[in-house]
Amino acid sequence: MAYGADQLQEMPARHGGDLGIEAFTFSGHAFQCYAAEEPASVADRYENQRDKLTRDMRKLITKKKEFEKLLGNVKLNCYFFLVPYFDSKELVLHAQQKATEYLGTNLSFLDGDFRVRVVTDAAFKEARSALLSRPKELISVPPVTEDGLRDWLDENTEMRQTVERKLSPLFPVASQRERYVGEVISHYLDSENYLQKLRERYPDQWEDASRTKSRTERRLNMEYLSSGEPHTGRLIVQIVRDLETKLSQGVPILDGDAATALAWGAIGDWLIRCPLDFDGAGV
Repeated sequence: MAYGADQLQEMPARHGGDLGIEAFTFSGHAFQCYAAEEPASVADRYENQRDKLTRDMRKLITKKKEFEKLLGNVKLNCYFFLVPYFDSKELVLHAQQKATEYLGTNLSFLDGDFRVRVVTDAAFKEARSALLSRPKELISVPPVTEDGLRDWLDENTEMRQTVERKLSPLFPVASQRERYVGEVISHYLDSENYLQKLRERYPDQWEDASRTKSRTERRLNMEYLSSGEPHTGRLIVQIVRDLETKLSQGVPILDGDAATALAWGAIGDWLIRCPLDFDGAGV
């Protein structure tokens, strides 16, 4: 989004490696991305990032012939080392040293003003904001199957009974309550699977979603359970709709279906863990 499809060439790595860069532009920018294994201390993170930058930049020399064929008339003027975050000035100093070092190699595809920059996605704020403001399906997670739901209910008898007890004032008819419990637990399992995938692929968005959910959880009693309104099934729907809105505002990249799934999943989570309880007198 920052450079345009006609200017950016991505570099697949599956067949013979990626030459130490993820992509380059015809205006002379090369990109290498790296996420150090976390959690890590500041010193360990710096060393991992430093060593990765050193290894990949070395390919500019060891893969010189391939770079000459790849770039043609393009001269690299900036090598971006893109990381989730960095917290050591030593990494910036190392990047500057590498820029000076490689300028001295007289590589034909390096510009005379060649430099190395350590950046995060904050360097592309406008493109990032545009991307995050476009709701789309980030992750596709298959819904839990009937067998999977049945297995969970059989293996977690105490949790199931807790949910049934809490919902009994709202759904006094056993068959109706049983069906509702199954739906709530299904949403809960779908939500947990979604959050796990979100954490693996989009940790920032996972953190925003988790924070939004936690804030709502802390206010459950004050905003809903102690409001004086009768506790009915409609109260659950109200909580879900409000949380949907908060998730959509707090994590704009989430599509509507994901926000709905996470909101209903939160109901199941809160019923299991006890932040959500009812003392009403039926629907």
